[in-house]
Amino acid sequence: MRRILTKLRIAFSDIPPLLYIHQALKRIYPSYFKFHMRWLHSVTRITYLSKLIGMPSLAACLKLELFRVYE
Repeated sequence: MRRILTKLRIAFSDIPPLLYIHQALKRIYPSYFKFHMRWLHSVTRITYLSKLIGMPSLAACLKLELFRVYE
């Protein structure tokens, strides 16, 4: 994405910044959505001295990912 924006800065140096960023984003379009399993790891903070420093927990969730195709 940075490479595209850098090229557009050189090509469209006299156009206002938001306009050429918008032009770069128009060239990128979503191709499809896909569900992926993600593991969420968290550590609960416990401040009591008699307790453990943290209590680890693990959970699974589905995350919808958007794949993009560049022209």
